[in-house]
Formats: sequence, C-alpha cells, structure tokens
Amino acid sequence: MNVLSHIRRDADGNVVSTTLLATHLQAVANAARAALASGDETLQRLGALAGLTHDFGKFTSYFQSYLQTGMSHPKGLQQHAFISALYAAFTAYRAQKEHAWLSAWDPLLIYLAVKHHHGDFLNLDLDVGRQFMRGPDPLAISNALADPLDRTSQQIQDLTPRLTIVEQALLEAASVVQDWLPPDWQPNVAAFLQYGWWQSFDQLVKDARVYRRTAERDGHIQYIRLLGCFSALIDADKRDAAQLESGKRPVVPTCIVDDYVYRNFSADSSMANVRRGLYEQVTERASAHARAGLFTLTAPTGSGKTLSALAAAMQLRRYAVEQGRMAPRIIYAMPFTSIIDQNAGVLRSVLSAVDGFTNNESQYLLVHHHLAPVQAQRDGVERPVDEALMLQEAWDSEFIVTTYVQLFDTLLGYRNRALKRFHRLTNAILILDEVQSLPAEYWPLIGKVLELAARASNVQVILMTATQPRFLTAEAVELAGDEKEVAQRFTALDRVDLHVDLFPLSIDAFVDAFLDEYDPQQSYLLIFNTIHTSIEVFQRLQQRLDGANAYMSYLSGNVVPAMRRERVDSLRATTQPVLIVATQVVEAGVDLDVHVVYRELAPLDAVVQSAGRCNRNNTRGRRGAVRVFQLQPESGRRPSMEVVYKRFKAEATMRTLRKYVEDEQRGMIREAELPKLVTDYFQALSEQISSGDSSQIWQAVSELNFAPGGNHERLAVCDFQLITEYPSYVNLFVECNDAAADLWAWYQDDVRREPDWRRRQENYLRRKAEFHGYILSVHRKRALALGAKPADEDVDGLWYLPGVGGDHAYYDPMTGLAYHPEDVALML
Repeated sequence: MNVLSHIRRDADGNVVSTTLLATHLQAVANAARAALASGDETLQRLGALAGLTHDFGKFTSYFQSYLQTGMSHPKGLQQHAFISALYAAFTAYRAQKEHAWLSAWDPLLIYLAVKHHHGDFLNLDLDVGRQFMRGPDPLAISNALADPLDRTSQQIQDLTPRLTIVEQALLEAASVVQDWLPPDWQPNVAAFLQYGWWQSFDQLVKDARVYRRTAERDGHIQYIRLLGCFSALIDADKRDAAQLESGKRPVVPTCIVDDYVYRNFSADSSMANVRRGLYEQVTERASAHARAGLFTLTAPTGSGKTLSALAAAMQLRRYAVEQGRMAPRIIYAMPFTSIIDQNAGVLRSVLSAVDGFTNNESQYLLVHHHLAPVQAQRDGVERPVDEALMLQEAWDSEFIVTTYVQLFDTLLGYRNRALKRFHRLTNAILILDEVQSLPAEYWPLIGKVLELAARASNVQVILMTATQPRFLTAEAVELAGDEKEVAQRFTALDRVDLHVDLFPLSIDAFVDAFLDEYDPQQSYLLIFNTIHTSIEVFQRLQQRLDGANAYMSYLSGNVVPAMRRERVDSLRATTQPVLIVATQVVEAGVDLDVHVVYRELAPLDAVVQSAGRCNRNNTRGRRGAVRVFQLQPESGRRPSMEVVYKRFKAEATMRTLRKYVEDEQRGMIREAELPKLVTDYFQALSEQISSGDSSQIWQAVSELNFAPGGNHERLAVCDFQLITEYPSYVNLFVECNDAAADLWAWYQDDVRREPDWRRRQENYLRRKAEFHGYILSVHRKRALALGAKPADEDVDGLWYLPGVGGDHAYYDPMTGLAYHPEDVALML
C-alpha cells in the first residue's frame, strides 16, 4: 500500500506527480538537519527528529482519503499537525530519557514546532493548556485542547491496524539521518498508539508549568532554539513539497569590495580623502576585532559608510571561514523601500566582477521587501515565479538586501511565512543602516534582541548611522575609531551651518521669508512635517515664481511611488538649480545634494538627516545652510512635530535645542557640533522613553507567548510592530496615467478573473512591483470622498480610484492625490 504525502495536479485536475510519505519525511529530516549545520549539534538533532515526525498524522486513512478526493472529514479528522506534534514529543521524551540525547526543554519545543508547521505560533496556554490529564479519556480535559485530543483518540484507533506500515515507513525515512538519531533508534509506534500519546501530552502540561516558572532564567535561549528548529523544519517542508532543490552556495572572494573601491574611487579630492580614510579605518578595525559580535559605524552623511560597512562584513566573513565555519550570509537592512534599490545597485555593481554572477544573480544577491520584483535565475534562465518567491522569502542567497520590517518580523516574529528564514540568521552578519530610524519606544527591546542574537546565534551586528542611538547595553566596537576619531571625522566634514529659529511663523510669513532669501542660481530643499503643509507651500511658491523658469519638484507620500522614483532619478540627473518641496520621505538615504535646506522643526535626528542632503559632496565652494523653522499650528491643533513624531520626541528636541541656541529661540550650530547635539538629544529621549511595552514583549519572548490568549493580559510577541497599522486606512490604486490604466486592466483580466489560483498568483507576482507603484495608503473616508470603491467588495482590501487622467481634479500631476484643507486630520 502506497502512503502518500503529496499529490500534484495540473490546472485541469489531472495528477502530475505523487510523493511517498516515507520519501517526504526522509527529505525533510535531512534538509532540516542540514539547515541547522551552522548551529550547535543538539539543535541539528532536534531538526532531524522534527523533520522525521512532522507529518506522522498523514498515515491516517482520513488524510489519505482527503489527499485523493480533496474532501475534508466532517469532524476534521484529516488534520495531521496535532497528532504529529504529540508523536514528535513522544519520540523526544524517549530519546531524552534513554540516551540523554536532547536538552531539557526540547520535547516541548519540538511539540510546538510541529504543531504549528502549517500556521502561525500562538502561546503556551493555548498550545498545552494548564490542566493535567486525568486518564486516557481526552474528554476529561476541560480546556481548549479537548477537541484536538478527541480527534487524536479517533486517529489513534484508525492507525492501529496500520501499525506495521507506519513503522516500516518511518524506519525507511530514518535511514538517511541515522547518525543524527539516538543509537538503534526505533519508531515505537505501538507504544505511542497504546498509551504514549496521552502520557506525552500529560508530561507536556507538567513541563509547561515548570517552564513558566523558570522562563525568566533561560527562556530567551529557548525562544532562539524553538525558532531555529521551526524555521529549518518549515523551510525544508515547503521546499520538498514544491520539489525545489537547494543549490550549492557560491564562493565570493573576500577582496571583492576592495577591488571595486580601487577601480572606481581613485579621485583625489577632499571628499575622496575623507571616504578613503574612513574605509581604511573601518576595514582595519573589523579585521582586528573580528571575534566581536556587536559593532557600530558612526560617520557623517556622505562619507562612504555603505561601502565601508560592506568591506567590514567581508573581513568578518573571511575570519569566520578561516575558523572553519560556514561563510556567513550578509544581510543588509534599511528602514525604507525607497532607498533599497539604490543600495542594492551598489552591491550589484560590486558583485558584477564575480564570474557567474550575471547568469545566477539570485544566488549571490536577493532583494526582499513587499514591493520587490519576484524573480530569480539559474544559468541565465528565469525560474518559475513560485520558486523565485520561495527563494526570496527564505533569504537563500549570499547577500540579502531587505527592510527593517522584514528583518524584525523574523527576529521578533510569530508568522509562519516570516519565520521560515530565521535559521538564515545563525552565523550571519547584519548591517543595519540608518539605525536611528527604529522607533525610539522600542529601543530597549531592540537592543536586547540584537544582543541575544549575537550571544545565542553567533550573529554579528553592525549598527550604521550618522546619528547613533545608544540602545545596546553590551559593549560594541566602533568601527570608525575611538570617540575622538569619530568627532574628528565630523569636524573634517564641517560643510554646513544649522540655523535655528524657534519663533513661530504663519505659512504666509514663511513663504515671504523664503522668497526674500531665494537665489535662482542655488538649489533648495524645503521639508515639512505634513503633506497638507507641503502642498500648500508648493502651490503658493508656484504662483509667486510663475514665469521665473524655476525647476520646481514635489516629493511626498501623496504622490504614487512610481512617479516619486522617476522624480528622484530626474533630480539626481539634472545639473540645473532645483527647488524641491517635500516631506520627510527624502531624509534617509535619498541621494540629493542642494545648497540650502529648510527644515520644519522636527526631532533632532530627523533634522540631522535632512542636513545630510545639504552640501553633501562638499563641492559647492561655500558652506551649506540648513534653516530650521517652526510653523504656527492651526487654531486648536497641536504643533505638527508632536502630531507626526509623538510628544515625547518633541519634548526631548526642545529641551536639547534650548541648550544650543541663543536666548532659547535663535542660534547657529556648526556641523562639527552635531554629534554632541544628537548625543544630548538621545540622552534626553532615553530619559522620557517608557520601557513598559518593551519589557512586556521581552517577557513574552521568554515565555513563548506569541499571540494573545489564555490567562495573559500582557502584550505578546505579535504586539511588536515597527509600522503602526491603521484599520481606518485602505490601499488605494490610483489610475493616474496610461501606465496605471494598463496595469488595472491587466489586474482585472489576469488576476481577478483568472479561475486557477496558481496561475492567478503567478500572474500577480510577476507584476506586483509595477502594480504597487500606483497604490497609496489613504484614510477610508478620504477614499470615499474622492469616489473610490473597494475593488473586490472588501472594504479592508484593495480600493480603486477610476478614470483619473493627467488633468483630472482628483489627481494633480505634480502634488498627487487631491487634498482639501478640511481633511487635515486625515492627511497627517
């Protein structure tokens, strides 16, 4: 009798291929063990055992019938994860008792990993419960697990006549990982079917009670172990189900960044000398401190931090290989999708010198965020979209460029989809760019998580920025040198003066003051806190400068992403003076260089990032000027800095600025003083940050409480969110030009109306990045006021604004989506 794990059918329902369950268990056990090869040996054993047992429940006739017919059992008896988790715990307990082969909490961890291998994590109370079993009758349990236990008892009866088939299949599967199993390992299925299943559950309940009492001591380490095992299991499971083989990892020469810098940056100028000096210092210190786990790289904007950090990572990678370890993957994370393409382009240029890169780019470099194109290739041939997506989400490459959202959804996550790459972090090198942009209220938590990753998973972390927040409690190596050397780098690049004026201005007064200073031969960047204000100022300047032939441009979240990208590229390419009105979307990583920056009062780290767009390359022949101003709030409203950036940041900013400006209202600060200014600001900020949420989530990590439930009223791991999601906002597709209209027609024909879900998914993924280039996040009330409608009769999904042309009142070609002053609250 053939017991199957998978049946693959074509779009017409015809069987294309099948996989024996024994073959699947064997493949997953081997792959899960191999995925953990860079970790400790005990975790590899746990991975092998999890792979071997994870689909035990598929041996039932209920699942085999479901596989053949697609019809679920009325009582859900085809479900296989829970009984498989009990069998996994049963085998782990035996291995632990008879051979001391696993660590203390491993039976509990393998139970959780297998139980959720098709879903997201919950919490310990829901997974195990708090009551002991009173006997083999699951109905004696009065908790949320009574139904799963009842189903298990019926599945046990179904499996009993199949005992021989099950044991033979498990022995066959185990043969490939025999070295990673206890000596003379046997499936012991008879014992499990007789009493072992409920005895194991009883022991799990007892262990969970003890674990809750001791979680504070070593629970964070168990969190790392659980996610490592879970990640290796689900990645191996999904790959085998998709018949996707893991390729051999390519070799990247350690000198690849050095060679690139030598070929491309040999010019002799003040900025070139500054960048060369930083590069040499960073690589030298990385080599000297290669055993360290935590690093910072603090240097002025425009001083070449990106290439310096990559060179440092290659030094750390070289050292790891020399020590006999696997070459660490390099994961480069940034706060915004708008700057990822720019940095990925740098890496692509660096790696292009490697033989084989052009035809196998995805083996060397993957870009992963929600708007990234889904593509991968092997030997010059594009791989199917579903395979490319799997590789992309699993970070199966040497260099991964991603966002903070993707990274921390993995480090502090609970979702199956994000956690399948957790094992890639082991022995990896993380470069966190613009680290000051991480939410200040989570700094205590983020610092602890990064230190835990360094300690428990051998992760090496490089925190990179011009304004370094101090959220690490452990000692970190500063790659740019000691405190004096770092300060000297800012002094050497004393390119701008920060002019602060805290006297509130009306918008009319600001426009008048700006035009009094305006010089058509200079470039300007005006940054405002809200879209409403930025549009109002832009429109007034347009009217006042009409006929002056000024090259004016506008950038904000009110313009669809596709047009924003085109606009930034155009601004970077032009040689004529420009006048740019923008919001904070331009602050971090957007490579603009102007003579003068006007910045509405904002938190000081944002002000310093804005200053990085001024006289960036120090080639203007005179000092740049950054003018910080404060606008009067509208009647009855709070200042925009408080609304947009939160009150505690506004208070810390004002406390710090008053130390630096004359009579606490006006003053000038040189660029060389900015490091001290920012240090004082971060100190003031740390005194005002409440660690309550961070402490609760950190405790939830140790207690393995990933989601709300049970008796817990405290926050869970799932409550950690880098980006606040507003339920009143919708994703609005704006048909603002011919390209958008073509995309919307494609979406209707090839996605919504495609009956086969596989083809539908493939069609969507192929053009997802293009499609999202015309989507804005807007308040539902505003979408309705503009005449938009839900695209799929789902008010929480995609919305559509139809019939919008270049001259349509609802979308302005320059400032974007229509905006009315009475909607201020909806636009902040």
